[in-house]
Amino acid sequence: MTGASLFSLIGVALALALLVWLFVVIARMARRRGHSPWPWWIVGLVTSPIVTIVLLWLFFDPRRGADMTGTGGDLQ
Repeated sequence: MTGASLFSLIGVALALALLVWLFVVIARMARRRGHSPWPWWIVGLVTSPIVTIVLLWLFFDPRRGADMTGTGGDLQ
């Protein structure tokens, strides 16, 4: 295996890890706001995970979801 192919294989692995991490962030944000993550994952696939994170951050209050999930406001 040449150095260039090893470098590109590592790059692809890091890009995939970053993408998975972004979708985990989307799921956590959606659940904290009382939403199912599935629609937000679809929005993330259609647009961009960054757009989905910004939409959740701008338009939905995380405290509202805490009351709906029955956690009593304790999100940790």
